[in-house]
Amino acid sequence: MGESAEPGEVGEGSGPRRPRCRRARRIAILPITLLLVLVGATQGRRIAYPIRVHLAERAIAAGRLDEAVGRLELLIREQPWATRPQFLRARAARELGRITEAEEILQRAVELGFPVDQARREHALLRAGAVTDGQEATLRRSLELPPDDEGEEVRRVWSEGPARIDR
Repeated sequence: MGESAEPGEVGEGSGPRRPRCRRARRIAILPITLLLVLVGATQGRRIAYPIRVHLAERAIAAGRLDEAVGRLELLIREQPWATRPQFLRARAARELGRITEAEEILQRAVELGFPVDQARREHALLRAGAVTDGQEATLRRSLELPPDDEGEEVRRVWSEGPARIDR
């Protein structure tokens, strides 16, 4: 019991640790830390994805269409199979008056699996700016709106008329 541990050795009780153990522990922790950082980064992108889609939706609603288009194009490049950004990109193109572009993007969204009923409504809104009085009943059926409810978006598109188409 009277023996004391030499420097660098582990004795009985709580003597100093060997430097090799610390170094080995640091070397073992480094790859684990890197792995956790990589996993966190990829999961962070997945978690942030719905937030980024929501920000694009808000930009469209606020009329900041260039911002929305930029956000949506980035999302589409990152996940070209995702349907919601495709649909929102078509909506932004419609708001910008780029009807042909909007139709192409909307078609791509449907081909990727976007719900047809929502796409049908958006397509009707694409065409609403060029609607004549004789086509109004057909448009209402496409939008599935009762005669007394035109909806705020439909009313706005009808009032702007064909002047906005393919600027």
